[in-house]
Amino acid sequence: MELPTGFVETEANGFHIITRPAYFNFSRELAQRDPEALLEGGPANAATGPMEGRGRRLEMPGAGGETIILKRQRRGGLYRRFMGDIYKDDYQSVSEVFLSETAWKKGVPVALLAFAMSAPAGQGRLASYRRAYVGSIKLEGARTLMEWLSIDLPATQRRAVLIAAAHAVNRAHDRGFKHGDLNLGNILVVKSAQGEYGGWLIDLQHSEMGGSLRFEPRLENLVRLYRSAEKWLPDTRGAASRSRDIVRFLRAYTLGEAGGARRYLEGGARHRASIFFHRLGWRVTGAGRVTRRSSVPTTR
Repeated sequence: MELPTGFVETEANGFHIITRPAYFNFSRELAQRDPEALLEGGPANAATGPMEGRGRRLEMPGAGGETIILKRQRRGGLYRRFMGDIYKDDYQSVSEVFLSETAWKKGVPVALLAFAMSAPAGQGRLASYRRAYVGSIKLEGARTLMEWLSIDLPATQRRAVLIAAAHAVNRAHDRGFKHGDLNLGNILVVKSAQGEYGGWLIDLQHSEMGGSLRFEPRLENLVRLYRSAEKWLPDTRGAASRSRDIVRFLRAYTLGEAGGARRYLEGGARHRASIFFHRLGWRVTGAGRVTRRSSVPTTR
């Protein structure tokens, strides 16, 4: 795969690096220090909360006063059980940078990457595999949707957060972007100095970019997002409030289209069995904040 426009390649300490020119020296110095050692030796809270299931993150001061978030690229689900966190080649590093840049240029609200790097996963047989890392440019003041919804917000602010998140997902889908792991931790919401809220998508691993998405892939993404709420959000506000949040999100996602929210709710109802088995699995494994949940709401 060719490099995205505006990126260059370099090598340092056995790492293959793809970087924006502004982070050329920064990324090479990081390779010399070994990102794995930095992540392992970082602060105890480098992995922030339940949505950080794919590993630790470390915030580092960038070259121009901004903050760089370093993370190791990790597999999810069953693949991780068999392959761990190693990859066959550098495709994973290059593809996330390429996808991020392509999505950004098409108007998808994604956080920008500063660089990606990979190195042999070890010696012997592991030498033919790679471990990979990415550095993204932090959106200052941003909170994940998980963080926003886990605190007691005034009703108007909660509504603004949900609408900003829904508009970000809709914009991505309209431009042909399907997130590979859409969950409450991969949507950021930022409040500007003017009091306006904006949504952004992060962690683009395994995402896809194509033509404007049809109903079914949109629904799959939204059901995945709903499952993460079922799994992680504390069940303290009651079924009625929870249902209002879902309907409000879907109405914002469909931009107020007549019957739009209802269509997605009815589509989501087809996934009740899947959600039931996920809940069962969470209870067995002790994952998430699984308590008694309400059924999928209906519009009024």
